[in-house]
Formats: sequence, C-alpha cells, structure tokens
Amino acid sequence: MPERLILLCPFSSLAEMFAAITPLKLTGCRYAPMNSCLRVTFLLLFAVLLGQAALARDAVVVVTMAGEAYDGAPQFRLYADDQLIGSGELTRAFDTAKGEKLNLKKLRKRRNSERFSFDIPNIDAVSRLDVEFINDTLAGDGKPGNRNLYVLALSLRTVIEGPADSIVTIHEFRPTALEPVMPTSKGARIRPRYAALFRNGRLRLDRPAGGWQTLGEKAAGSKMPEIANAPKAEKSSAACNVPPLELAGFEKNASELSEAMREQLARLKGSLAGTSCRARVTAFTGGGPSQAFRHSLSQARMQAVAKELAGLGIGAEKITMESQKGYGRRIVVTFH
Repeated sequence: MPERLILLCPFSSLAEMFAAITPLKLTGCRYAPMNSCLRVTFLLLFAVLLGQAALARDAVVVVTMAGEAYDGAPQFRLYADDQLIGSGELTRAFDTAKGEKLNLKKLRKRRNSERFSFDIPNIDAVSRLDVEFINDTLAGDGKPGNRNLYVLALSLRTVIEGPADSIVTIHEFRPTALEPVMPTSKGARIRPRYAALFRNGRLRLDRPAGGWQTLGEKAAGSKMPEIANAPKAEKSSAACNVPPLELAGFEKNASELSEAMREQLARLKGSLAGTSCRARVTAFTGGGPSQAFRHSLSQARMQAVAKELAGLGIGAEKITMESQKGYGRRIVVTFH
C-alpha cells in the first residue's frame, strides 16, 4: 500500500481555480483498509465532478457585424479554443461592384449592421473566442469590387437559474478588445468603432486574467440594473392611470426597437408627466436554440425598453423586469 494516494483534477478550469489545493492528498490511506481508501477517493472524485457541473455556465455570444460585398457577401466562422461553434453570412452587406460603400460613421444604424447569436457551453472553460473571415476576394485590375468584414461589437451573456428568478450577466466588448491573428499585418484594422478584416484571418478575444465570470453586470430577473445617465424620476404624488402597452413585432433573434415601437413609447410622455408611475416590463420569448439564449434575448429587449422609459422620466429604480415563456416576440409594459 503506498504511503499516500494522489488525486489529480482532470479539468483544466478546476485545476486553475483550485490550484492551491491540487493535488489532493489522502494521507489517511496509509493506515486505513483498502476499501475505505477507495470509498474516500470516489467521494472526493464525485465532489470534484459535482463542483464542475455546478460551476459550468452556458453562454450566448452575440456578434454585431457589417460588411462590404463583391460577388457574394462576407462569410465568417466563430471558434471557441479552435472548436467551431457556428458560421454565418451577412445579408445587409453593401455591394461594392455597384459603387456602394459602407459608411463607417454610421455603423450602428440598423441598415448597416446585423447580429448573430451562438450558444457556447461551459464558457468558463473557454480561453479565447475567434471570429474568422473566410471568403475574402477582390475584383483586381482597377475594377470596383472588394469583400470585407467589420466586427462592431461582441457581447457575452450568461444565465444562472435561481429558485425564484434568473440572474443574467452581460458584458459588451468593444472592437479595441480584439486582437488580429493574420498572416500579415496589412489585413486588419482596429479602431474604436470597428475591427475590420480585409483579408482572410481572425479577430481574437482572450479570456481576461480573472476569468469571464469577473465581467458583466448582474441583473436579477426581478430588478432592473442601473442605467447610465438615466434621468431621475420626478417625485410626485399623482395617481398612475396609464393603460398597459404592448410592443410586438421584434425581428427574429433581435432586440432592437422598431421605429413604430419607439413612437408608441414616445406617445406616453404626456400620460406619464406629473405622475408617480412605476413600470413592469415583461418579455415573452419562445423558440431559440436554448433557454440561455431565450433569457439573454429577453433581457436585451427589456433593457432596450427600459432605456426608452428612462428617457420619459421613469428612473431605473422604478422599473422591474421579468421574463416569461411565450410566443409572439413581444413585450408588455404595465404601469402602477
């Protein structure tokens, strides 16, 4: 019988997290019967596996992009540690063969950009994310025509289920957080508003030193997170008699408010003036590839509505949010 039995954690993420206590030393095995040692070993292994399952968090990565097309639109792939997560093709890219060109000063406009969402299991075990441009081409010979890919933002959203509600963490990464991985340095350009790939290559986002879990703002399902620069609601004792409002017609897998929705909310300004109204924002979202995806999409839609309400005088402290399963891609706002 050996003097001690060493149990090594087989998971790299746990090895990093519990480096101070790995390997585990079962010093009592020197004098204990063999079967007792094996029981202890299996119990510790079970605890490690249980801890791994508890720590595992699935995430949704949302990549906002724009592009310039020539003889076809830009295509891309998303990798997590060189494992292919998914791929996509832009549908709103500007056709450079027809003289169209992407306006780099108006990248955030809906006509210019589009979003792609991907599920990533166990995000805490992922060390890097790569966006790869895979079908670059150029007309050549002085002819108009060039295919380019622009990454405008990358957000990471995770969901932790609680007994009463869900906690969503969201962190937006700016283009300057991305690093080009290119055969030559001439194929990429990193700017505060965009990260561009003019040749086939990758843009890489490395896991921060403290891990993905150190990022993002926590938003409990029943409480609206603080909104930057949101005007404070004026104190008033007037009763709130504003009828409920339904905002329907979100585009599939998108959180942006349409002009019609913004107009609906803007028309509330007169009704809300001088009142003590509070707002409950309820999102109904169905379908999607996973529960984490539905939660993060609902959260993004509710935050978009909450920002509009803040502009109408309802401060963040007077807004609550909840997500419910349902179809119709809609949000219901009730006032009380």
